[in-house]
Amino acid sequence: MTLKMRKTRATAALTTAAIAAVLALVVAGCGGGTAASATPSPTPSQSSIAARVLALNDYLSQVKPITGQIATTVASLPSAVKGISTKPGATWTAAATALDAAATQLGTEAASLAASTPPTALQSTQDAVVKAIQSVQTGVSDTAAFLNKKVATAGTSKASLEAKLAAAQVQLSAAALKLTNAIEGLILSPNSTPTP
Repeated sequence: MTLKMRKTRATAALTTAAIAAVLALVVAGCGGGTAASATPSPTPSQSSIAARVLALNDYLSQVKPITGQIATTVASLPSAVKGISTKPGATWTAAATALDAAATQLGTEAASLAASTPPTALQSTQDAVVKAIQSVQTGVSDTAAFLNKKVATAGTSKASLEAKLAAAQVQLSAAALKLTNAIEGLILSPNSTPTP
């Protein structure tokens, strides 16, 4: 037997062993029974897994434009108060107008996300993100109302307002990222269940 024939047989044997190992992992990962089991557990069909992945991709395509809008809206929050003066006046009114517009936009984004129909495994994650958007929306509206009253207090400063809005920005960005990560995680591993 030539060296070339030996290499070909060795490669074929390794390929067969690799395929068998992959099949064993797929069966085990899909809930297949162990060798000791008398009756193996039923495994999801490839068509049901494919359908689940398609549903997740569809849901992700609905969510991504909304999370993109959220990112744009929250990015505008700290800059809305950058130009305010120390004392109440026209700059406070301008900041309040910008914040009111952002709050309205956040309300629209929360409603759009709430109107989406997620796979059951992602309903609680979506609900948490909607609540986070609504919470930030309320905070932004309250800040706008405060600025509209034009009443300075000891805690009022451009830096404190910027810090408050930057914290809201971080909170909302993290919530939106959690949702997209959960969707993408299920797409990569369609049989898993996301942690709440």
